[in-house]
Amino acid sequence: MASYGANSKDGIQLAATEINQAFSEGKSKFKVSLSIEDSKGEPQQAVSSLQKLISVDHVAAIIGDVGSSATLAMAPIANANKVVIMSPAASAPAISTAGVCDQVNCETNIW
Repeated sequence: MASYGANSKDGIQLAATEINQAFSEGKSKFKVSLSIEDSKGEPQQAVSSLQKLISVDHVAAIIGDVGSSATLAMAPIANANKVVIMSPAASAPAISTAGVCDQVNCETNIW
């Protein structure tokens, strides 16, 4: 699980850098900023991190958690606060029905 999180974080940081570079070349005032938390794949830590991201960092969207149980634990809080969660790897079928603010970026694990 840790390697999924580390790889996701690296990819997100690279994307933010490239987006910001592209916008700065076009003289845009738009800038992507990241607030990074590590849930360690644990639902309770994921919820705690989400609450901080919403109440302290005032984020509009979340990329992560990579784990299904952590993503499912965060869903009700994200939905109540109208914050979108996009998971790069969580694949439990229940995520697709967890609320309107959840998006999955991979296939479910039903074969």
